[in-house]
Formats: sequence, C-alpha cells, structure tokens
Amino acid sequence: MRYGETRAPRDLIATAFVFGLAVTHHGSLAFLAVPAALFLLAADPRLVTRGRLLLRATLAFGAALLVLLYFPLRSALGPAPLDPGGLTTLNGFLNHVLARGFRGDVLYFTGRDVLLDRLAVLLNILHIQFGWLLLGVAAMGLVPPLPQSPVANLQSLLHRDWRLEIGDWALLSTTAVLTAAAAITYRAPQTVEYLMPAYVALAILTGVGAARLAAVVPWSRWRPLLLTALLLPGVWNAQRIAPSFIALHRQEDTRAVVEPVLRDAPPGATILANWHWATAFWYLQGVEGQRPDVTVEYVAPAGAEPYPETWRRRLMEAAAHGPVIVTNRYTTYADLPLHLVPFHQAFLATTEPVAVPPEATSVGTAFGDTLQLVAYALSTTRVSAGETLTLRLWWQPLTAAAIERDYSVFVHLVDANGVPVGQRDVTYAAEVLRRSGLFEDAYAVPVLPTVPPGDYTLLAGVYFRTPDGDFQRLTTPDGHDAVRLATVHVQPHPMPPVTRHPQHLPFAGGPTLVGVDYDTSRPESTRVYLHWRVPEAKGPWTAVLITDGKPLAQTPVADGAAGTFLTTALDVPPGTVWLHLVLQARGGAALRPLGPWRLPRLARSVALPPVRRGERYLVFGGEMALVGASVRARGDEMIADLTWLSLRPLLRDYTVSVQLHGDGWRAQHDGTPALGAIPTLKWIRGTQVTDRHRIRLPAGAHGRAGVQLSVYDAFTQAPLGVLDERFQRIGQGQAVVLGQVEIEK
Repeated sequence: MRYGETRAPRDLIATAFVFGLAVTHHGSLAFLAVPAALFLLAADPRLVTRGRLLLRATLAFGAALLVLLYFPLRSALGPAPLDPGGLTTLNGFLNHVLARGFRGDVLYFTGRDVLLDRLAVLLNILHIQFGWLLLGVAAMGLVPPLPQSPVANLQSLLHRDWRLEIGDWALLSTTAVLTAAAAITYRAPQTVEYLMPAYVALAILTGVGAARLAAVVPWSRWRPLLLTALLLPGVWNAQRIAPSFIALHRQEDTRAVVEPVLRDAPPGATILANWHWATAFWYLQGVEGQRPDVTVEYVAPAGAEPYPETWRRRLMEAAAHGPVIVTNRYTTYADLPLHLVPFHQAFLATTEPVAVPPEATSVGTAFGDTLQLVAYALSTTRVSAGETLTLRLWWQPLTAAAIERDYSVFVHLVDANGVPVGQRDVTYAAEVLRRSGLFEDAYAVPVLPTVPPGDYTLLAGVYFRTPDGDFQRLTTPDGHDAVRLATVHVQPHPMPPVTRHPQHLPFAGGPTLVGVDYDTSRPESTRVYLHWRVPEAKGPWTAVLITDGKPLAQTPVADGAAGTFLTTALDVPPGTVWLHLVLQARGGAALRPLGPWRLPRLARSVALPPVRRGERYLVFGGEMALVGASVRARGDEMIADLTWLSLRPLLRDYTVSVQLHGDGWRAQHDGTPALGAIPTLKWIRGTQVTDRHRIRLPAGAHGRAGVQLSVYDAFTQAPLGVLDERFQRIGQGQAVVLGQVEIEK
C-alpha cells in the first residue's frame, strides 16, 4: 500500500523481501501473491513494463528464501531437534520446504455438502472472532468503492487516486476471501489459526466500512460520534474476552503437566506423546536441559492404520527396550501384558508390580470376596461447585477364582442425607481383574454445579450389573456397601457463570440474579437454573417459581463469601413457558426486587425470559454446556447439529462422540468439534460453537434408533461427566440420550 502511494522502488523491493520471509514462515501465505498482484495491477498498471525494478524485486524475494538453507546446513552438522531427516538431499529438502506431504490436504473439502458445512463453520469462527456487529461494518468495507465523479467516465476511472482506492480494496477484500477459502477447504484441525491473514484484512476493512458509514452523515461534527459508535463493539469484545486471556496468561498448565512426568520418569525411559505434549517435553529437554537421558518420541499417524493401533504397536516396540510412559490411553492396550499405572497426568506402562506410595492413605477394606481397597490419595479436600475432584485408588483382587463377571468401582461425593452430588464409575472386565495384582487407577469426580457450600463425604464401593439389568453392590465385612474416605469442602465459585440469559436483578437484602438457563432435555420436566451473586447479607433465602399466580417449585439459596457465585436448580412441568420469580427471606417474607439505580420495584415478583422449545443447558464436566441439539435422517446418513457453550478457557482437547443405536446395528462419529475446525483448546469463556456430525448409516439400517452423546479427552480417553443428577440416576452420567430418529428403508 505504501508503494501505491510513493511509487518508490525501495518500497516494492521491501515488500518482495518481506513476502519471501512470510512464505518461509508458512507456505499457505503464498496465496497472498494473488491479492498483491491485483493491487499492483490496479494501482500501477505500468509496473509490468519496468523490467529492471521487477528483477530487483524478484532477487529480493529470492534472497529472503535463503533462510531455508539453514535446514540442510544445520542437519549436516549432526542430529538436531525436530530434524525430519533427509534435509541434506535435494529431494528431502524440497519435500520439507514445499510441504509435499500435505499436498492431499489442500482443497480437500470441495464436495457440495461438506463445502456448505465448512462455510457454516467459517461464519461461526468469524462470529467468535468479531461478533455480528463488527462483521456487518466489515461487510461495508467489502463493497467496491464508487467512482469519485458523479458520472463514471473513463477519465475518473483512470485517475490515480481512484486506481489506488480500487487497489487497496482489491488487496484487502481478496486477502480476506482467498485466505478464508484456502483455510476452510484445507484438511487440518487448526482452521481458526489458518484464518489469521483473513482476520487482519477484516480488521482493516472494519475501519474502512466504519469510515464509509460515518461519511454518509451530512453533518461533519456528528461523524466522529457515529464512527465511535460503530467501533464500540470492538471495545465490548475486548472487555468480554479479557478475563479469559488474563487467566490464560497466568496459566502454567502445560508445565504443570509435563515437568513432573519428565522429572520423575525412570532412568532411560521412553515417553510416547502426541504432538501437543511432545513439543512441551522437547522444550524442557532442548531449552532447559532437563532429563537428557529420557527419549521423547512423537507418535505420528501411520497411514490407514487406526491411531489407537499405532499407539499399541509403538508401545510394545518401546517396552522391549525399557520403561515406557504414554500420554494417550486407548482400549487397544487392554490385552497387553503390561500394567498401565497413572503417572502424574500420563501413564507408566510397566511389568513391575504396582506399589502404594508412602503419601497414600491406607484403607484395607474388602468388598465381598472379590476386591480389596488398599489405599487412596486425594488431590485436594477443597473444590468449587462445578469443578472436578481427582482421586487415586489402589485395588487388589482377593482371589482370581472369585472374579466371575465384570465389576464396576464407584466414587461418590454425598451430602448429609447420602444423596450423591458428584460421582464417577469405572467398569473393569473380568479377564483384566483376574490377571491383575495390585492395580492403581485415577477417578475424576465432577461436582454438580448446583451443590450448596458445605462439607460432603467421599465414598467408594464396588457393584456389578445383574442379568436383569439391575445394580447390586458388594458389602464390606461390617455390612456397609461403601467405605468412607474423606471429607471434602465445596465452596462457591469465584467467577460469574456463563449463561444464555444474562441478568442483573438485585433483591433488597438478598443476592443478585445474574443469569437464567433452561434445560428441556428430559421429557418429565424442564430444569430451571438460576445463577446468583452472593451479597454481604446473610441468608439463606428461598427462590420460588410461579406461573399464573401458582407456585410451581422452590429451592433454598445458600449464602457464602460475599462476591462469590452459586447456582440453584428447580424442576417445573414440561411445556412451561412463562415463569415469575419470587425471592423469600427467612420466615417467608418476599424480598423487594430492585430496578435501575437500585430503586425498589412495585411488584414482588419478576418475569423470567420465556422458555424456548428445545432449549438446553446440559453441563459436561464443568467445562462446556450443550445448549442446542437437533438430529435428522437424510438419505443414507444421520445429521446431528449440536451447539456448545464454553464455561471457561479450556485447556484440553476434547472429542465429541455421537452414536446411533438401532435394532441390531450401530453407527457413530467421533471428532473434534465443528468438523475439526475449532478444537476445544481454542475455546475461551463464552465461546459458542456449532458442531455438525454426519453419520453414515450401515447397509440395511432402518427403524427407530436412539441418538447418544458423550464427550471425552482426546488423549486420555477419560469421559466428561454429565453434571445433571437426573441423567446420572438413569445411568447416563457419561453419555446422554439426545432422542430418537426414524430411519426409513
């Protein structure tokens, strides 16, 4: 753009040099050559006749590419970190710098249906990044500029200022459109990152669009005000996302995960890792010099071989040479002659007997004649509502002959009445238990977001499923069906909740209602979540929901530390649309709701947002909430459209699994959300993602099929618990039934 204004040769040469550096950084930036060429042709058509200048610019571009020679030069000096090998040969060098291995991924998504799906994902991403208001302003910048002259004649079209304006528009709009098209048709799980050049162009176009809209105002003194108003959504965006980025700036989760694993790895061990964690291990070794005796290997996908099978094969190969630690856990390990022991946040594969560490608390309680709980270790005794408690247990089969069936271990966090407020169940196959000695496992216990502050009891036990589908618990020698492990204190959450219906409704002498959410997933009732900010005044209070003047449900609202947040849940009859809220103090007196400037309102009740049909708010693991779901069959496939809402900045890569269960057949689709384009690692607080799953139906599939949904960690395979006791009571604590779909022949 500077060259278009100055026509100075040095500016064009500098542009060519910087463009060369850009291409060495990432090959996808080569697409920017098209917008640059369009700009130059529009702004300076005579450039094509200036051969010497074009030659100098070409030489500057080539000079920038010389940095690529670092690869063969460094590789020739000996082994180097991340060296793929073959860089000292011409073919190997070209394979690397031209990314030939990714050629099949470019323009991969070009089929009609999948391209439409990817376009929807693009809109979702742009909405996340900008919001609809700023995108609307940017759209004005995408409109070609009109000629300066009232009559578009040849002279006005050839005027230098007009050509320069057209060139600027071509550069920005083509950059936005072309790089967006390249990114959404590229097969890679990081579409949000490949769109960065488009973000830059759209940000500038937003300013252009705002200036154009402000210029429409005939009174010049009002134009700055309109310009400010048009760009204010950007300030609101910054204010909205700032807490997430401040929290992430202070987050040292990556070091907290990998450093203990590397530090405590057995001498000479091999760590098999996915790319996400391998890079962090390599950093600690290469930059900080930690544990050079440990070998860190990235487990890359091996063509058509299923990835879990690749991990199994690599694990057995590495185990033949010494101790092995794996970051990923798969069911394909089940029949290996190895113990897979939790090792910090990875797993140690060993043939050595498992030992109880000195810091664990001894238990020594037998359940029937089957299993003995030897010891436990608890990560913390304080947890916020909606968060996860991690417990490690050491079990030992009493006699292999007594194990005739599969058994499940349950861990419950219960209130004073024995009602679970958090639970985790893990099933162990009979053949695995029979060949196990002492074994260790980790249990992530998600705490319901509606748990009032207070002390709760942590229990553990064993049960099995009877032939008729019931559950039967094993008992201890003293006749109990669970053993008490510890007392856990649940505290209010320090951060305000993420909600579909934000509110600011203070009550005189009581808490402030900050949000409302509805879940219509269950046919027997509609769940109403009320989110509160705790005041300095002491409760408890009682929230009452009424419709047509009749009370439908009520629940206590506990107090806690001032400025903290808590959530309450009430169930009302299905089909309820209009609700009013009354908050009562101790003794039943209704508190006065406060309006603007905290002036008392006349009415004692306040209207809540209407309940929309199909509305959902189903929390998975305290990390994300399902806020929308629809399923339909079309031809030979089933399409599930899910809408997710992130409840916090996410630090793990989660996989969404949608399964179809028919009469004698099943099908499923597991994948990173939004067709792989928006990994959960990119989600911050309040991110809303539309997630489509296409499930190919097997031959002969017909009739009614149930649709089931679950979410699990892509690396450890650990499921995210469903934080709704209504689902937990019917055995859907890890996978929920979304509904049914009719498949025609």
